[in-house]
Amino acid sequence: MKLSKLITENTIQPIHKRVLRAMTLSLGETDDVSTIWGFLTKTLNIENLELKLELLHLFLNNFNEDGNYEGVIDSDLDDIDDISIYWAEHLALAAWLDLPPVMIEDESEEHYGLKVLRTIEDDEKYAVGTDSDVDSAMKDYFDGWVDNMGYDNIDISLIEDFIELNDYSLSAYASEEANYRVDEMDDDEIISEAGYDKDEFVEQISNIEYRIEEIESEISSLEDEMSDLEEDNEEGENDSAIDDVTIKMRELSSEMDTLGGQLEDKKSELDSLVDTAREELIEKYDDDIRESVIDGGLSYFTDEFGMTKEDAIRYYYNFDESGLESYLAENEERGDTLASYDGNEYSQSYEGQYYYIYRID
Repeated sequence: MKLSKLITENTIQPIHKRVLRAMTLSLGETDDVSTIWGFLTKTLNIENLELKLELLHLFLNNFNEDGNYEGVIDSDLDDIDDISIYWAEHLALAAWLDLPPVMIEDESEEHYGLKVLRTIEDDEKYAVGTDSDVDSAMKDYFDGWVDNMGYDNIDISLIEDFIELNDYSLSAYASEEANYRVDEMDDDEIISEAGYDKDEFVEQISNIEYRIEEIESEISSLEDEMSDLEEDNEEGENDSAIDDVTIKMRELSSEMDTLGGQLEDKKSELDSLVDTAREELIEKYDDDIRESVIDGGLSYFTDEFGMTKEDAIRYYYNFDESGLESYLAENEERGDTLASYDGNEYSQSYEGQYYYIYRID
């Protein structure tokens, strides 16, 4: 059915006048197309579409409160095809539905900025707009979408491209967790986990102490030998032997001094080993935790520790909510998003411009 070809014969018949009088008596003066159309269709049971359109046109444009329509003439139907009063969106939808524009009403509401139109007979609602209108509608739809959905209702894979770990929060978490893990260990566990061998330190100390005792025993023996040599050295015959013993005693004393220093160092190392191991282990755990968080992403907190996505994001991440919403506005299917009735996008060209149509009810 073409809009400009709906009425083929503009002729006033007696039925026009009779029905117009009945409409006046029942409806009074009204420009509510839905009410008029309902009266013609449901009350009067008129099935002829062309007759109903003519009656609708005449009633709207030639209403007479006295119900006298004898003056209605054929020329009163000449402008029945006038579409100058309609918006382009209105006419595009009429063309797509193959309905006369008068069968479609403008609604006062908008659908994310798109004009909303309703078919009178079937009471179907459509949102209509140009490509740029629809792009704006998508932005309106997703504006505030993250807050409306709630973090926990958004798929992790969608969120992860728009979150970034907060360095301060990550450092604080890794440090706290590393310290907690080490605090749960005893000293021997800390030393072992840090890669040190406490038994080796103890053995080294024991060996040094044993060698010092040997040297002390050797020196004591040399001192006795020296005493004997000096007693029998009236003629100086033991001078060479005394010199040899003296040199040996000096060498042993020097070795003992060295070992004494080593012993003190080893004992000091053993005393501070737990602290050293603790510091190194905390640093290692801190690095490991950072790496695990970075590699695991948001799932590290939600799967490993049972945190909600919202808590994990708010505590440890910077979330580019507007970035995600812009991405969705640009990439989500427009029909799925805007056509709340059937999820479909339709298009209709009107006067060189494409209009996109979405059924919403």
